Amino acid sequence: MDFIREIVDKDFFYHHSLTNRPMNDLFSLHMHDAFEILLLIKGDAKVNIEDRVYTLSPNDLYFIYPGSFHRVLNGNNEPYERKVIRFDYSFSRQFDPKDILISSLRNSSIIRCEDVRKTRILSLFDQLNRYLSYEDDLKRIACISVLSQLMLEISEAGASFTDQNVGSPANDRVASMIEFINDHLTEDLSLDRIASEFFISKFHMSRIFKESTGSSIGDFIIKKRLVLAKRLIFGGATPSSACIQSGFVDYSSFFKHYKKYFGFAPSA
Repeated sequence: MDFIREIVDKDFFYHHSLTNRPMNDLFSLHMHDAFEILLLIKGDAKVNIEDRVYTLSPNDLYFIYPGSFHRVLNGNNEPYERKVIRFDYSFSRQFDPKDILISSLRNSSIIRCEDVRKTRILSLFDQLNRYLSYEDDLKRIACISVLSQLMLEISEAGASFTDQNVGSPANDRVASMIEFINDHLTEDLSLDRIASEFFISKFHMSRIFKESTGSSIGDFIIKKRLVLAKRLIFGGATPSSACIQSGFVDYSSFFKHYKKYFGFAPSA
């Protein structure tokens, strides 16, 4: 990464960065337990979100919910410049306490460049760069103000993730597995069940899944369930209820994974 401007807080992160010689192995499939907004500034890129790949143009913007596995693929190793915002529920609820703006968007949404230019989105991103030198408390207030306006612009733009599939993330069968896991996340998702669904040995299934995503199936499912549980807890569910509703069957296991992944107990 050749230059970076960033703002880092406990529940808000922003950076504007340029990678002059991007390699696809630098951008592995990953997920966050926070919302993410990415504005592409420069580059020939595609975004792989869960089981699909979509082409991005400069000034295209994508928004994804916590728990969505994704990566950006740079097609020709041209310089890749982007602005990225990540924020948690604890940050967004300071201006959107009932999740009205959050709920107005799909789990994965794209606003194309021609629609971005009709909004104040580009100028709002530019404002963040001006706040880098602010004192911390004032910087947080400024970021809350900008993000509230940004989310309103994204919501009013009627962002929708196009249904046109322009490629596969790596393996059509793995894409189908991811879709199956998402559709049955709170049910029994043993390796035996998934393997029987796709008429494949669980050993071969585990291998091709790991090769395509960089994650084991078990870790993939656990992280998905943890992010769902966190969303339920932030919505008012008790930790024990969130444990059951997110697909865990043993609270002690849920507690251990939750604390390890998020760094604090479910009750916190």
